[in-house]
Amino acid sequence: MQHESPSPLALRDRDRALDWLTAAAPVLLLAFAYYRWPVLGLALLAAAGYAAVYALLHWAKLAPLTATPALAAGAWLAVLFSASTPLWVAGIAGMAAAIIAFLPEPVGRKWPSARPLLHPVLAGYLLVRWVFPDAVQAYTLPALWASADAVPASTALAPLTAPAEYDVWHLFLGVRESALGTGCVPVLLLAALYLLVRRRLRLIAPAAMLATVAVLSQIVWAAPLQGVLVGTTVVGALLLADRACVPAAYGPQAVTGVVAGGLTVLCRALVAADGCAAAVLAACLLSPLYPPFLRLCRWLGVRIAGWVKKLAALIKEKICKKQK
Repeated sequence: MQHESPSPLALRDRDRALDWLTAAAPVLLLAFAYYRWPVLGLALLAAAGYAAVYALLHWAKLAPLTATPALAAGAWLAVLFSASTPLWVAGIAGMAAAIIAFLPEPVGRKWPSARPLLHPVLAGYLLVRWVFPDAVQAYTLPALWASADAVPASTALAPLTAPAEYDVWHLFLGVRESALGTGCVPVLLLAALYLLVRRRLRLIAPAAMLATVAVLSQIVWAAPLQGVLVGTTVVGALLLADRACVPAAYGPQAVTGVVAGGLTVLCRALVAADGCAAAVLAACLLSPLYPPFLRLCRWLGVRIAGWVKKLAALIKEKICKKQK
């Protein structure tokens, strides 16, 4: 019996998923140390949901069946949820992420210019947050610091609205009410470093996003560091850095990051919700508009520079006439 060898595209996707799974390993380990067994349950159920969808697609001969993308998606979905999230919610998020991961390929074949730049993990997470808001918005302290009678917080933005009550180092190390893997920034930076070495990231968009969040958080709440450290900001920036989800050109990458950061702060200020996942997805969906926007800005810049130059020459000419 002759077995078909995997296509180059399938091998590329498998290698990419393996790198993201490897990067998620230290994040999951720390999340397990902080929150214990719910971490593994959420990761396994999310991976199972993702694999179930791709098993159906494979049965319909629409997609190859590989385990690595399912495990990678399950790992990164798990770190976005809180410890009190029901396991079935993670399974639904995994199925939604699989569907969203599959859609760009047929859409890109039929309408190449309309190929959406969506991160499946963020899209699946955001979908279940919208559909089951009460199931994913109860944030608890890590088990190492939580007391027996601790009441879960309804939002992870408390350090932003009351920055004096939270130590910045505690926020940096994840000693706060948060999602499973969004707490300890050094571990997330370690994951980002590995992915950067493996050439899986583009840095302009996440850097622009974090800078925008810090500047606007300073303006609105006078808390720039807290703006970067609360919610899913750092994880959102890491997922935004994925090469498959941001434009290749430098200018559109920068605009993507600025839009994502601006929408994050806007959502936090207006509806008191994290909004980072929605902001990143919206910024990626708007990416086809960025090249014409930059061309318009360039055209306006040239025109304005020409007008300023003419005005300066006119003023200089009048000054010279008066001196004569």
